Amino acid sequence: MKTVKCPHCDGNKAEPGTKISDCGTCQGSGQVTGVQNTVFGSIRTQKTCHTCRGEGKTYDQACTQCRGEGVMRQAVQHKIKIPAGVDDGQGIRLQGKGEAGRDGAQDGDLYILIRVRDDKRFQRDGIDIISTADISFAEAALGATIEIANVDGKSMLKIPAGIQSGAKIKIRGKGVPHIRGTGRGDHIVQVNIETPKHLSKKEKQLYEELAKLHGKRVGKKGFWK
Repeated sequence: MKTVKCPHCDGNKAEPGTKISDCGTCQGSGQVTGVQNTVFGSIRTQKTCHTCRGEGKTYDQACTQCRGEGVMRQAVQHKIKIPAGVDDGQGIRLQGKGEAGRDGAQDGDLYILIRVRDDKRFQRDGIDIISTADISFAEAALGATIEIANVDGKSMLKIPAGIQSGAKIKIRGKGVPHIRGTGRGDHIVQVNIETPKHLSKKEKQLYEELAKLHGKRVGKKGFWK
């Protein structure tokens, strides 16, 4: 809800078709002049006209919709464009879309405060985007190409062979756009190697053979050198 110029009287405060006259008290100036006698002599004073309240006009009939205010409360909707790269807490200014100006004054401005909802897939660090990707032991050892989500949708990410858990892969130019410039930040993907919780008999045999190839001895409580 906001104040808008009364559509019935177009903001002039008078019922359409009725007469608007100069105030007879102030002669249309909106001010009245008086003289005050003091010990220092006569002092001229100027005050807001009490008849027209400084408007300089009187109306045969006040507007029946706004009751002579010239403005009224109304629900207003605006379609706004959110610029790419805007961050949580930043604002957008809509010039002339605020409260209605009175007595011929310009309308004020509307300020929109942006709140950005969290996304479980991404974290934002300035203009960079950070996400995680879970891969298997086999993909970490042999390398792979996996599909990941990014702010544009989805893309393919190449995992180099021998990557370690916690390593970060930078995808240049896939982060947040500069809101007051050109180019974009980067998308940084942190790789996590998933440890299998349940192994089949065959999988367990394969891991034991792999451990032996790396010089590990297998016992009931695990591996040791």
